Amino acid sequence: MRRTKRFAGFALAACMGVSLLVNVPVGTVSAEEPTEMVVADIAETSEADFEWDGTKITKYKANGADVVMPSRCTEIGDRAFQSKTELKTVEIPDGVKKIGECAFADCRLLKSIVIPDSVTTIGDEAFYYCALLEYAVIPDGVTTIGKRDENRE
Repeated sequence: MRRTKRFAGFALAACMGVSLLVNVPVGTVSAEEPTEMVVADIAETSEADFEWDGTKITKYKANGADVVMPSRCTEIGDRAFQSKTELKTVEIPDGVKKIGECAFADCRLLKSIVIPDSVTTIGDEAFYYCALLEYAVIPDGVTTIGKRDENRE
């Protein structure tokens, strides 16, 4: 009886050890590291596609899906991209300090936006009704985020 218990204990321990080795996939990571989205191979959007007030973009006149804002931009005005139904990705240049109210509101296909560290203010409802938005990193330097900045359908 004593021999049977020892053998059963040894067999159970061996089975548990083998099952641990079999069930652990090689190369998995238990915690996901945040990744940066890279907008690759997209040329800077022409300055002619925007209306300007100095260095502030007041309106995006085109209907492109992927926008890389010109480097001279320092502010995105209120409603500048509102209801641009084709817009999917946006890259904002370093140097932009403010994203205005409703700047990207109702851009229903917008999936990703790269916000640089220079941005300190995001206006009210800047990304309101951007239901597909799945990638946006809010930099640590942002001191003001407007009310109701959430994705709604």
